Amino acid sequence: MKIVFCIDSFADGGAARVVSSVSRELYKRGEQVYIATNTIHRKISYDIEEGISFCPLYSEKHYRCPSVFRIWLLVRNARRIMKQVKPDVVVGVHPIMFVVCWLSSWGLSIPIIASDHTSFARRLPWYMTFIRFHLYCYAQAVTILSQADADFLDRRLPKKKVLPNPLSYPIFKGNSVRRKNILAVGRLNVWKVKGFDLLIEAWGKIAADYPDWQLEIAGTGDEQKAEELRQLAIKYKVAESVKLLGYCSNLKKLMQETSIFVLSSRVEGFGLVLLEAMSQGCACISFDDQGRQGEIMTHNQSGILLPGMSVEQLAVAMRQLIGNEDLRKRLSEEAKTEAERFSVQKIVDRWEELFANVIKT
Repeated sequence: MKIVFCIDSFADGGAARVVSSVSRELYKRGEQVYIATNTIHRKISYDIEEGISFCPLYSEKHYRCPSVFRIWLLVRNARRIMKQVKPDVVVGVHPIMFVVCWLSSWGLSIPIIASDHTSFARRLPWYMTFIRFHLYCYAQAVTILSQADADFLDRRLPKKKVLPNPLSYPIFKGNSVRRKNILAVGRLNVWKVKGFDLLIEAWGKIAADYPDWQLEIAGTGDEQKAEELRQLAIKYKVAESVKLLGYCSNLKKLMQETSIFVLSSRVEGFGLVLLEAMSQGCACISFDDQGRQGEIMTHNQSGILLPGMSVEQLAVAMRQLIGNEDLRKRLSEEAKTEAERFSVQKIVDRWEELFANVIKT
């Protein structure tokens, strides 16, 4: 089977990490995998097997053209790739890339799957919302991340298929010295969506009682956004104990050394980084976005789930874990066990089943 994944960038982000994991597993199973992406203007951040081919979706002149012509260039390049590769199925990752794949496949009889990677309850720009709720219906299938999204959509998008993100790391079986730290991960440019302001405020309520602990936030972003977070740390009197780590090339190792992980997002389609932290033995706390994170983690068994976006509750949960090492260890072990449900092998089994269904139809 020939499969093309079409994604805007392979430089960072959860969607690219998912494509990387799924592609590697498919290749190991003997499938021919191609990744059409921005190979010219953005770096490739994720490791890929040598037998997986990258196809340049962008040209040298892309950003020199007026914006009105850029989609046309993408469609033209995507169509060229499809004619050369002759894939059995194409996966358009994110709304814009689905539209590019859909337009470029006209007349080629290639099934197109729309792969969505955020919550359908999230407010996005109007054109993204239009694509998701009106154009996705032209896909042969639409992958969504959670049953909560399936319930939210109800009878809309009848071709939807719940396909959670796979775990991109092996379960950590070793022993490590856990530092006295609380870790959060996410792009700084969307720090409000990631709830880093709520996290810093909650930390400000308890940090004085734990002077040997620190809060760390890993993720890329503009200097302006980083400065906004520094100002919040100053506002809540925790500037000395809040550290912005920037891009971390070995996030897995960082998680293996972390005591507590917090997912403080206001909106989160699935929470891949939460799953990764669980797999590496972090004791985890997460806001539960309308049940989405409850599909990953069981409250008081493999982590602590907070039903709202309460700063007070987050501060209480962090205090509880900092003060109880035995609880941290118990949650750590249970988290690793629960994370095994999302192994890449199990999730790719479901991808292959989906591919077989759309090709057959």
